[in-house]
Amino acid sequence: NNGFRVVNIGIKQPITNIISEAAAHKVDAIGLSGLLVKSTLVMKDNLVELNERGLHEYPVILGGAALTRAYVEQDLRAIYKGNLWYAQDAFEGLRIMQNLDEPPVASSATSGAEEDTGYQRVTSHRLPDSDPQLYVFDGERSDVATDNPIPTPPFIGRKVIDDINVWDVYPYINEIALFRGQWGFKRPKDLDNIEFNKYLEEHATPTFARMKTLLQDAFAPKVVCGYFPAQSEGNDLVIYQDDLKTERTRFRFPRQSTDRRLCLADFFASKDSGRMDYAGFQLVTVGSEVSRLERDLFAKGEFQDYLYVHGMGVETAEALAEYFHKQIRSEWGFGDQDAAEIKLLFSTKYRGCRYAFGYPACPNLEDQAQLFELLGPEDIGVELTEEFMLVPEQSTSAIVCHHPEAKYFNIR
Repeated sequence: NNGFRVVNIGIKQPITNIISEAAAHKVDAIGLSGLLVKSTLVMKDNLVELNERGLHEYPVILGGAALTRAYVEQDLRAIYKGNLWYAQDAFEGLRIMQNLDEPPVASSATSGAEEDTGYQRVTSHRLPDSDPQLYVFDGERSDVATDNPIPTPPFIGRKVIDDINVWDVYPYINEIALFRGQWGFKRPKDLDNIEFNKYLEEHATPTFARMKTLLQDAFAPKVVCGYFPAQSEGNDLVIYQDDLKTERTRFRFPRQSTDRRLCLADFFASKDSGRMDYAGFQLVTVGSEVSRLERDLFAKGEFQDYLYVHGMGVETAEALAEYFHKQIRSEWGFGDQDAAEIKLLFSTKYRGCRYAFGYPACPNLEDQAQLFELLGPEDIGVELTEEFMLVPEQSTSAIVCHHPEAKYFNIR
């Protein structure tokens, strides 16, 4: 490809396979792609493993829709002892390969897709192991309001919803994230935004329409959700049994050491307030059939359709999460505060917030085990791996806050 020999060993490869194949083929560099958030966590572990094995002479190039330049060039480059690059797209990857002998330098450039997608992208997934104090409450809380009204949930406990029509979900797909982030449609420098939008209408939109029809029977949207009595205690969110007294489980979240000193727990009434609050949880999936289609396309060498199908799977799962979060807001009684246009929902133009485990506000994937205990998503065919990843991978989970000030924030 462009004068380079590319050895593609496929997806979900453990680091031992990557290392053995790199040695067998005598490669000049290792490239890893992260289309899903969980992939980026594995990337970090892989870099640590290369360090520990003394194999940091391999230059490593990272890319994919789930990554940001800052996460690679600041967080991961600080970890890896060898040369590490971020490639926003194939063209940047090619430039890196052509100048592989030059040391990497930090860049201030950002992806247009990152700026426009409007929902959580990677910044720093896991907090540094050397900074456990971010989880310890030192008595100094944020300035988040404590007198907000607490809406009454429609029920207490969990329920399964398995009669969702995927055509009701499709309108909630973020086309910018799909076209630019997943499918790689980038604006050429010689096109202005109006011309580029016309280009997308001619090339990306017809593919989108084809994929929606092609995959309508492959998607099986299902949701399990629940509302549970909860109160905060320092940096912890305590979930109670139905008697509103017995502790069922608790989640511990990090707190900003600067700025507003935000912590996710602050968006819930405290034990000291004497008020009982409620936390929402949701887990959504579009099923495993789309993964089988991906594998078949990849095996046949139909890589473009493989990319299209994979991107549709990822973004349809995200759309289902957005779609059902809207249902939760409606059930909770404040859906009328939503923005009228669906695309504005992608930038959280509504009351409250949906936090996915693995992102800065709640970075510990291990918390998925507690969520599974609360929701029992095995009933909709979703399982948890030993690494606390969701299977099928076209699934996503979240804790839902109703507090009017709840928004995305970074711990750093």
